[in-house]
Amino acid sequence: MDTTLWQPWFGKINDADSHLQLPARMYPEILGPVGEMMKTSFERFFDGADMREHFDPAQEAAHSPENIWRVKGAAAPGCSSVEGRIKTLDMMGIDRQLIFPQVVLCMLAWSRGSKARETRNRYNEFAGEWCRQGRGRLRTVGLVGTEDLDAACNEARHLVDTGVSAVLVPEGRLLGGLSPADPRVDRFWSVFAEANIPVLIHVGGGLDYPSSTEWGETEILQAGGAGASEVVSPYLLGVLQHAAENYIVTLTLGGVFERIPTLRFGAIELGAGWFGPMAERMEMIVETGLGKEIRKFSLRPSEFLRRNVRVTPFIVEDVGLMVERYGLEETYAFSTDFPHPEGGNDPLQRMTSSLGRHGSGVLEQFLVTNSELLMPT
Repeated sequence: MDTTLWQPWFGKINDADSHLQLPARMYPEILGPVGEMMKTSFERFFDGADMREHFDPAQEAAHSPENIWRVKGAAAPGCSSVEGRIKTLDMMGIDRQLIFPQVVLCMLAWSRGSKARETRNRYNEFAGEWCRQGRGRLRTVGLVGTEDLDAACNEARHLVDTGVSAVLVPEGRLLGGLSPADPRVDRFWSVFAEANIPVLIHVGGGLDYPSSTEWGETEILQAGGAGASEVVSPYLLGVLQHAAENYIVTLTLGGVFERIPTLRFGAIELGAGWFGPMAERMEMIVETGLGKEIRKFSLRPSEFLRRNVRVTPFIVEDVGLMVERYGLEETYAFSTDFPHPEGGNDPLQRMTSSLGRHGSGVLEQFLVTNSELLMPT
């Protein structure tokens, strides 16, 4: 592999997306009855030795330069232990890494069942312990519920105390029945801004957006395959950014970043090709003169994005072309999606290849400095 583009930052690279994918048999001990449901859910994917190895291997693969990039699922080196994960990061040349829960866990933790809050609490305690043992390098992401605003604020304060490094919210839902930009919700955002904890959205959090699931229910739109316990279809890939775009436009034009300038926000594993056009549309809205209060903001929409928001491109996207078309080079952040197969086997090479023509400064932003908003020292 040609490492000339990213080699100067080996050991300093920040990874804005990875997962705490544990062997299926571990979830009951960590999460109790909901863990049993997760184990059962994973077992539905067991179809032969390969799938069982992906979700519940007897042991992880050995650490080697090839295995760290090519072995996926719960068998990946360093998948389920703190010291093993740190060893993997050392071999990858990564300094810090955001670590998200599995999407199926999020679905259960954000469900409207009686066990949802307990699930979040148990997972957050486990994730916080990983973070405490991770020597500042393992940045685990906790979960918070958003159905009731008072409860969400209380849970947010408790979440800060668990020691997690970031928090995940479902971008397809309102906050206590209110717009995320409603000033009454500012007290929720302020908990995390004051604690210097980024708020993130991630694929799988669309949930109730749109309100009907029938849009993609045709044979041709459902044809696809399975990723890391996630069903991937043409419809999903075509619209997964809609809820994220709706959320960020709401926060930006709704004045949240104006009122709470230190709020850190990230859109993770949702692609980035939509981000520049979204910024252009918001700039256009300001130019039209719509919304007198928006025109009084201290920054323009694209400036808020540069200051407050980061986004992770997919491995198949041309990041260099995005920079040429829209600028916003301060916003794009490198990610591996470790240990999920969607992250590919050579993300460093593929995701930096188109940025080489933009010079070392843009490469350093993409690999190192942009993610510092989401992984502050």
